Amino acid sequence: MNEKIVYWVSVVLSGAAVLVFISNIFLVTNSHELRQKVNQRQANINNAASLSQFNQSLVSALADETVKNNDSDIRNLLSSQGIKITENPPANNKFDKELRK
Repeated sequence: MNEKIVYWVSVVLSGAAVLVFISNIFLVTNSHELRQKVNQRQANINNAASLSQFNQSLVSALADETVKNNDSDIRNLLSSQGIKITENPPANNKFDKELRK
């Protein structure tokens, strides 16, 4: 009787060990895929910083040219993207500059 109990306990424990082994393989594989996705997202975030500076320069140059040439097409394009262009009136003379202070 005692040998039967030991046998069935060892069968159940070995089955549990196989299930733990299979779940471990699944978790390791899933973890590796998630790590690759996280690394790819981090690379995108790192690249976005340099692209942000470039985008700001590009928008600034477009806004300057819009003001200089009074180009309504570019102004509409920028405003459709939520970029508001404000024009600073040029100072006519020294007296106007002193009044603005």
